[in-house]
Amino acid sequence: MTTQAQETLQALGARLRGFRKDAGYTSGRAFAHATAWHESKISRIEHGKQRPSEDDIRTWCQITGQSDQIGDLIAIVRHVDEL
Repeated sequence: MTTQAQETLQALGARLRGFRKDAGYTSGRAFAHATAWHESKISRIEHGKQRPSEDDIRTWCQITGQSDQIGDLIAIVRHVDEL
């Protein structure tokens, strides 16, 4: 993975973490429970260690009330694939 791709994933993760916190999920554990995902998946995505799938983005945005951001975030994920 290129440095640019890693930096992009880290920025995306920070943005998703902000969505989670703004939605009232103060911990990754609480959000993992809401999504039925493992806590480590939340952590890896938020820290840019794992590229979220398009379905992950949709779920994350719907649960956090940020559905209007889905298109933009999917475009970012697709761009990472090109880096």
